[in-house]
Amino acid sequence: MKDVSSIQQLNLIANIPEGKKLKVSIDDEDPTPTTRPAFMQVGNGLGSKKKGRHSMNYTKMLLGLSKPAGFLFDLIMDGRLPYVDSITGVVSLVQFHNVAITQTKGLTSSERNYITAGYKELVEKDMVIRQKRGRYVINPRLVISGDKWADEEVLYKELTVVKPSSV
Repeated sequence: MKDVSSIQQLNLIANIPEGKKLKVSIDDEDPTPTTRPAFMQVGNGLGSKKKGRHSMNYTKMLLGLSKPAGFLFDLIMDGRLPYVDSITGVVSLVQFHNVAITQTKGLTSSERNYITAGYKELVEKDMVIRQKRGRYVINPRLVISGDKWADEEVLYKELTVVKPSSV
């Protein structure tokens, strides 16, 4: 059996022609943004001011909620919409959108008051925004969604922009 050096093995694996060299370089520039941030970028409170990235500390945010805000956030998390594969039509039981529909039928008047008070707190803390009645969007920097993260980030930013009032 012939003894082959590691460089020769690499040339065979990478299919590098005889006499050519493989060069490896490290680029210090920021990589092209992906459609979804790395898992650790969201929900841990870390970020990079230099690169303009930030996230919210999920645990601290939840522990700091009042009872009404916690009640509403629980309703919102239960109402998150699952992903549906556009080609096969298969509904995912693992990945969910950051868009949620809450069901308020059957709630008591005190629970509805909880929702009103809780919503004000969640908006102040920049955790959720109401898209329309009974439909909420969770801040994608707080809860990571699936592969449509970039679309949900744009949607959340559009909803949080203060619209000028017409006089």
